[in-house]
Amino acid sequence: MPGDLLFAVTLADKGLYARMQFQFDNMVDGSQALGFYETDDGWVLRSEADKDFLSVAVTGDKCESEALVSQLMQAYVEYSGQTFPYVLVGLMQSHNVMINPARPLVIYRSMSIELSAFDFDGVRLQSTQHGFESDGKKGEVTLNFDILDDLDRVVGCGEKQMVLGGLRPYDEAKMQALVAEYNAIKNAYSASIE
Repeated sequence: MPGDLLFAVTLADKGLYARMQFQFDNMVDGSQALGFYETDDGWVLRSEADKDFLSVAVTGDKCESEALVSQLMQAYVEYSGQTFPYVLVGLMQSHNVMINPARPLVIYRSMSIELSAFDFDGVRLQSTQHGFESDGKKGEVTLNFDILDDLDRVVGCGEKQMVLGGLRPYDEAKMQALVAEYNAIKNAYSASIE
C-alpha cells in the first residue's frame, strides 16, 4: 500500500496538525486489518498481530477546516506522485546509479510537514531541494518542498525521505524501458477507473 495513501488515511481519520512526522515502519500488503492506537505524541497504525506499520507524531494546533485538509491531502499526493520518474531518474542519473529494473526497490521511509498557520486557501507544493547519498548498493533520497497558498505565499514546508535498494551502474536504455513500463501501468490503471 503506498505511503501516500497512509498519509491521506491518517489526515482523514485523525486530522491535520501544525507539525506532523510520519515514520513508515513496515510495508503494508493490504491483507491485514489495521487500526490506529494512541501514543504519547500521536498514533501508531498497528495490525491485530501487534506489528507497527506507521508511526505519527504531532504537535501544535489542529486544523478545523475540512476543505484545507482535503486540499493539502490532494496537493501532497499529486506532488509525491511525480517522484518517479520525474525526480528520481534525474537524481540517479546524476550519481551514475539506478535501481534494479527487474526488481525495483523504493522504500518510503518518512515524511514531515510543518504549517505556520491554517488561515489560507488553495494549496500547492513546490520542490526546494533534493539530496541523494549512496554507498553503491543503497541510496538515501531526501526531497524538500514548500507549501504555498493560492497567493503563492509560503505557508509551510515539508520533507520526504526514501531508500533505494539494489543499486547498480546507471544504464540509460534500461532506465527508459523501466520508465515506459511504469507509465504503461499507470496509464492502464487511469483508463480503467475513468
